Amino acid sequence: MTDVSTRVRAQGPGNSLTVFVHGYLATGGVMKPMAEHLAAQGVGGRHLHFNFAPAGSLAEHVRKLDALIEKIHGVSGPVNLVGHSLGGLVARYYRQVLGRPVARMVCIATPHEGVPRARVFRALPLVDELAPGSSTLKLLEATRSRLDGTVVTCVLPSHDNLVSPNGSASLMGTRSVRVEGVGHLAVLFDKQTWSIVADALR
Repeated sequence: MTDVSTRVRAQGPGNSLTVFVHGYLATGGVMKPMAEHLAAQGVGGRHLHFNFAPAGSLAEHVRKLDALIEKIHGVSGPVNLVGHSLGGLVARYYRQVLGRPVARMVCIATPHEGVPRARVFRALPLVDELAPGSSTLKLLEATRSRLDGTVVTCVLPSHDNLVSPNGSASLMGTRSVRVEGVGHLAVLFDKQTWSIVADALR
């Protein structure tokens, strides 16, 4: 069986690489409209879509992402990461824990402080890592200074009923931009979000 993490799509010119990472229980397809808009604007250089299954651990997925970037991109130019929800934590783990260089990072509706309702579903794969106070979130907090040198933008949808735009979705010391009138998933299809991401990657 082919590992879903190997299903990638490259598009766009340039030596920079922008990797899109979806959230829990989603697929890379949710990031496609945004990526196509950015490609049309000539933003982000080459684009890759990293997919992962809702199983295993965040650390396992990040190691696959690391191997994929090394295989596809090597050290030929800067790497940018755009993550939605759990995908934002994948991006942070890649930068902070593995210590890989990242020029720009965009975290969209990312639960930096966890998702309270995750405590109810902790038996599900990966969900335990999203619970406030989890060992994964503690590790990311303890290594947050390793984001130095990376330009980080947090996108906060105003009507997110999963990740609080007034708390968990923001990350101290980084730029936060609020998008009005959209929720946790709809934020990915909003043209204001696309504009914010484009500006963050330029």
